[in-house]
Amino acid sequence: MVIASGQKHIERFSLIRNDGEINEGALNAFSHFAKTALNNFNLDEIDHNDLVGCYIKATVEHEKVPSKNDPAKTVTFLRLTDQAPASGFEKEEEKEKSNESDTSGGIDLDDLLG
Repeated sequence: MVIASGQKHIERFSLIRNDGEINEGALNAFSHFAKTALNNFNLDEIDHNDLVGCYIKATVEHEKVPSKNDPAKTVTFLRLTDQAPASGFEKEEEKEKSNESDTSGGIDLDDLLG
């Protein structure tokens, strides 16, 4: 994914577990993400190529945890919640208006990655 300023975020879905079985949780998460991006919740099949050029807006949550390699350091994981379809990048005045009325504590991707 790319935000308006050009910064990138990669969302990974581990659809197959290490034992070769389907990871239903990841499959459901990807299905919800893709249907939201495509703004079509009635899809039975999703072609990943159809996601190219789609937009999504979401609240970005951070989870800081000790590093497994060096417990003195922390790593930050991002979680995209409150996902909603979008038709493009918000213009600056739309962002300000949405930030004024947003009481959920949502974080703008530009602020997050900037």
